[in-house]
Amino acid sequence: MKKLLFSLPFFLLLIVPQAKSQYFTFGTGFKCAADSTLEDSYTDAKKQIAATLADLQANGKLYSYDVDYHKDKFDDAPDSTHFMVMMYALEETEFKATTTTWEEENPGILKFLTGICPSRSDEKFGESTSFLPVIRHPYAAVSNIEHVDIKPDPNLKYNIVIDFTSFVKPEGVEGHTHDIDPKSLNFGLAEIGRLLNLHVGAGIPQENINIVVAVHGMASESFLNNEAYLEEHKIENPNISLLEELNDADVKFLMCGQSLGDTKKSELLPFANITFTAQTTLSEYQSKGYALKVIKNND
Repeated sequence: MKKLLFSLPFFLLLIVPQAKSQYFTFGTGFKCAADSTLEDSYTDAKKQIAATLADLQANGKLYSYDVDYHKDKFDDAPDSTHFMVMMYALEETEFKATTTTWEEENPGILKFLTGICPSRSDEKFGESTSFLPVIRHPYAAVSNIEHVDIKPDPNLKYNIVIDFTSFVKPEGVEGHTHDIDPKSLNFGLAEIGRLLNLHVGAGIPQENINIVVAVHGMASESFLNNEAYLEEHKIENPNISLLEELNDADVKFLMCGQSLGDTKKSELLPFANITFTAQTTLSEYQSKGYALKVIKNND
């Protein structure tokens, strides 16, 4: 799953859509030399561009955005850092216009990226279209399927309980660990968003979909409020925006009290409700007829 995450867009902009609008994926990729001394510079670039995009979104010029970067590791080639700016756009002119906007607003950042990165590519990714019917996050995007032989019954109630333990490990860590990579989005949250988008995209009314998430293990760290996350990890919680969007879409998050340890209710996001244990949440909702889905790390 983590490999799939790295194959998806890390920085995606969506122009404000009409209902059911579908978009082609365009992107700008900066391939940079791997240099640990530049970590703070990349983080600063990420923050400054994100601030520009937040303003564009507030003014109704963007539907959604995300920004990040990752390291590419190779067996037979030098490692590199990949800084991506990607957009869903109706046409190439919109992609170019939005690219010009963030470049003009961040001349110093653009100069840094083009100076330190030996190559840059602007390109369209594939011919197929994608859309985000409910959750706007790029990792929750679903592909447009032009011909479908069998469709789900839109009149049924689709009740789903999720056994949720996923978290992103620090880079290079294999096997069991009690540490997370605090700067990275929990990929499992995007999978929840995509689950909802897939059902709605298939023609099921959103009001017929009920999703309950039993959160336990290291996944609980994603639900710390910003103050608690800053105190614990010295960085803002990158999961909050997506979690708020999932909450607005009526996804329910039930936290395992056994997994929280010393974490207090006041340190959690307000919609994270504490239960005695995730095990009773899972058994209760399955007893009520909810379908079980498991979202966890692969190892």
